[in-house]
Amino acid sequence: MNCGKVQNLLSCYIDRELPGVEMLQVQRHLDVCPECRREYQTLLMVKRLLSEMPVVSPPESLEERLVEKVLGSPAPARSWALPWLPRSLWRPIAVAAAVAAIALGVWYLGGQMRPSAGADSMAAAGWSSEFDQATIDAYLS
Repeated sequence: MNCGKVQNLLSCYIDRELPGVEMLQVQRHLDVCPECRREYQTLLMVKRLLSEMPVVSPPESLEERLVEKVLGSPAPARSWALPWLPRSLWRPIAVAAAVAAIALGVWYLGGQMRPSAGADSMAAAGWSSEFDQATIDAYLS
């Protein structure tokens, strides 16, 4: 497993969301790669610090103040508006652009989440892709 793939999987590795084979592959890579091990330790520290932060609730009047600000202020002048494009087309164009961006993101991330050929060949060779938690904990300790 290469550094780029390991670094993409570190968050899932820390949260124990990976299948058993990938957990072991990431652990083996971390055992031999100091750069990825540093990245792992940094991410682990960030996750721990974030989990220790208190949950802050916004003041009850926040929504009311925001609505008042938004609805009570005049619309800013549009210096970027295109004179040849009618205002009635801006919203449909923006919606189409947002849908295209979301579709592109889903397509891109879908390719990132496919199992690697190495995992497939290990499964074909008789490796179980699911280990029980006790086996993983015993290996990682």
